Amino acid sequence: MSLSDLDNKSIKETKENKGTKPNTSNTQITETLQMDSLASTIIPSCIKALPLLTENNFSKWKSQILTIFEMLGIKDVFILGKGELSTKTELLVRGMIMIKLDSKTIASVINQDNKTDVLKIWTSIINEFASTDEANRRHIWSELSYLPFSKTDIHGFIVKVKALLVKMREVGIIIDSDIVGFEIVKKFPNTTEMTQHTKNVASSAPTTQPLQVALFTDASKLCKPNAHNTLSNHPGAKCWKLYPHLRPAFPYAYLTQVG
Repeated sequence: MSLSDLDNKSIKETKENKGTKPNTSNTQITETLQMDSLASTIIPSCIKALPLLTENNFSKWKSQILTIFEMLGIKDVFILGKGELSTKTELLVRGMIMIKLDSKTIASVINQDNKTDVLKIWTSIINEFASTDEANRRHIWSELSYLPFSKTDIHGFIVKVKALLVKMREVGIIIDSDIVGFEIVKKFPNTTEMTQHTKNVASSAPTTQPLQVALFTDASKLCKPNAHNTLSNHPGAKCWKLYPHLRPAFPYAYLTQVG
């Protein structure tokens, strides 16, 4: 093989190696297309799974919708006030938010001033459910303090308490857990503990015989044949009615007095 043949072979191999070198640009484009396709599938699913915003689920609702905002690349607009929304994006996001509010929430956060501005609607929602001003904190604490307990709706009571505890955390109310626990416990009926105590006593009490009942309900302190009266002034071990052989040889009148 001549030198020229070696050179030609080397050049050929170099060209082949260049041809097999990965194209980074094409790979990035492919990955971008794949992610866009995935996002187009996931985002509608996330929107569908987003619950209606009520007074009991703000924390969960906020977490889910911020995830959607992040996938859409608009989270900073709502959280940090950075950037702007295009007219089309603003309209779509406003529509998404409004269909995810229950009727009571709509009445509380939507008004003539903000109904055409999604950022104003968002601010209104935050002020309604997570305002950290003193008045709102007092309002939330008062809700917990005056929340009534209903024996007919214990589950509803638990749900409301949990929602208020979440609200307290959202607005920065930090109170000792013992105090919060007392606020909750004091709502329970006063008879709850006594009722349980009565049941426990009843279940552990010994069975009472009719004769024993008669002895305790009889005003007389006299013992009866084969039965000692605990109200009498002598112990059972010395009861003549139980142990006739213990009866002393005294006159009958005296026996009647000491019975």
